[in-house]
Amino acid sequence: DDKELRIQNLEAKLALSEQNNLELIESTKMKELQAQNLQATLETTVNELDELNRKLTSEHSAKEAEVQNLSSKLSSAEQNISSLKKTLKEQKTIAEKFKHDLQKAVMECDGMAQQLFIEQ
Repeated sequence: DDKELRIQNLEAKLALSEQNNLELIESTKMKELQAQNLQATLETTVNELDELNRKLTSEHSAKEAEVQNLSSKLSSAEQNISSLKKTLKEQKTIAEKFKHDLQKAVMECDGMAQQLFIEQ
């Protein structure tokens, strides 16, 4: 009777231990699935970030090329402006000399006209 009670007690403990082991196995399987899901989510996130990085790098390169192009155009425009200023200065000098020569010619014509008037 005492042996039977101990056997039943051991059988109950064994059943409880088996139940605990089954629950532990199920819990471990759930944790493995969660870990796999987290790994998949992480891989997806990394891939998305890589793609975003490639896109931003490409956009950045395009913007750098655009800035370089605009910088080149600005430099060319500055050279053109400088050249135009030089040409304008030269033309102004020529115009002032022409004005002076024209005033001198007008004065000479006035002098000749007065001379002719006096001689008549």
